[in-house]
Amino acid sequence: APVNQISEQPKCHVHDKVKNWEVGKIREKVCVNDEPPTEFEGKHYCLFHLPTKAKDIEKFEEKFRARLKEIKEKIADAEKLSESEHKQVITEIRYDFRYVWFPTAIDLSFYKFVSVADFQSTTFSEYCNFNVAIFSRVDFQSATFSDFVNFKSAKFKDYANFSSATFMAIAYFSSATLAADTNFSHTTFSADADFSEATFSADADFSEAKFLETSQVFFQQTRFCKTVDFKYAVFTGYVTFKGKRGENVFLDKEAVLEIKNDLNQKFMYLRKEFAKRRIDFRITDNFVENQEAVLNLQNARLEKPERISFHRVRLCPGWFVNVDSRKMVFTDVIWDNLDRQFRNPNITAEIESLENREVSEPRRLLEVACRQLGVNAEENNRYEDASKFRYMAMETKRLEYSWHGRLWTLSWWYRLSSGYGENWSQAFAVLLAILLLSGVFYNSPWANFEMPEKKQTTAVVKTEPEQTTEQPQKPEFYKMNNLEGFVYSLYVAALQRPEPKAADTTTRLFVILETIFAPLQAALLALAIRRKFMR
Repeated sequence: APVNQISEQPKCHVHDKVKNWEVGKIREKVCVNDEPPTEFEGKHYCLFHLPTKAKDIEKFEEKFRARLKEIKEKIADAEKLSESEHKQVITEIRYDFRYVWFPTAIDLSFYKFVSVADFQSTTFSEYCNFNVAIFSRVDFQSATFSDFVNFKSAKFKDYANFSSATFMAIAYFSSATLAADTNFSHTTFSADADFSEATFSADADFSEAKFLETSQVFFQQTRFCKTVDFKYAVFTGYVTFKGKRGENVFLDKEAVLEIKNDLNQKFMYLRKEFAKRRIDFRITDNFVENQEAVLNLQNARLEKPERISFHRVRLCPGWFVNVDSRKMVFTDVIWDNLDRQFRNPNITAEIESLENREVSEPRRLLEVACRQLGVNAEENNRYEDASKFRYMAMETKRLEYSWHGRLWTLSWWYRLSSGYGENWSQAFAVLLAILLLSGVFYNSPWANFEMPEKKQTTAVVKTEPEQTTEQPQKPEFYKMNNLEGFVYSLYVAALQRPEPKAADTTTRLFVILETIFAPLQAALLALAIRRKFMR
């Protein structure tokens, strides 16, 4: 009879969203099967999966700690096995708490999860503390953190999965070390989230994450070493990226190398401790040669872009393609690949980076991104940056054409004459060249001017002995000396009508050309100077 009663006992429903193919394994490996299930809202649940605080909390805590102790003993037994047996057994041991509903606060600070920890779809109804915990590989996919959760100074050795998780209260990841890929895709942040001084050694995926209006997310002195992906993310709350002198959040190659060496030293004791259990713990496996951080904001939805701010961080123009950056906040930002360079290696580097990220039409998108960043800089009185962004946009557009199409076009002349109206020194040099060239021509043998009236000579012609008349001689061409030629050039450039007048077609043509190009170049110089100091 007891056997029949046990066999007829209702099975745990586990969760409304649990998949059919995994129900059997969860009932076997996770459920508390030595206690009769409890009926709740027409469904039966074991002690672990009962979705309410109205359950035996003391017994829940007892069973949970007993499960942790059981896993610890299995790991200790595995250490006694041979090398091949150990590897096989240790991979099968899991901290399996899928769909568990925690009714009270949980404190696992300083706990070492030496094998896979699976908290998939787990609900933490109250305070959850993983302070300074060490994770091998952990899965919090679709987990719900209803109260404050603390991962401060936690170490994540392997892949950490928080995809589709919901943080309804404050989440602390400050000073955490995430040594492998980290997944926060589709995650919802409803309140504050602090990633200050955390280190992301590998890819950090925040794609399609939601930052609600009630949230404030801080990446203050955070260190990103590889790709940081926010594509299709929804920004409604406040998101701040803030660095300090010498540490610019999105790290370049040299800074990443320093982080790698620092982590090697910092986690030496962890490698030794895990080595005793024959478990590999190399915190820097995911570093690659010439690794550096890359920010991806493509197609992110900016509900309130003015709430996204970057303070004293390293950025690249190509990181803002396919997103409207005109109202973002940039303060004391270090821009890579922005300064003008001969043969444009900066633009080439940005385009190559976009191509490596498989961005379609990278040249066109880079041009648009630079124009929007230029508008942002000008609206916020950062005229020097605005000038560089506009120049980069124009130069990127020119480089879209083949090499022969780049020459002798209006853009080519605009670039040559004044750096697209952005380089006052170049505009001044071209204007000075026009004036000097004109001055040299005016005092050359090929320039002919009418003889001034005061220098024309008259001769007396006798018609009859009693009568004389004055008849002017045919004037000779007037030639200028060096000083006169340069002064004459200044007069022409100032749209005056200097004397003497040109005496032949060649000289008249040269005067007309200077009358056109010198004032035009002066206008470009004035524009470049104005753009440097004001809108």
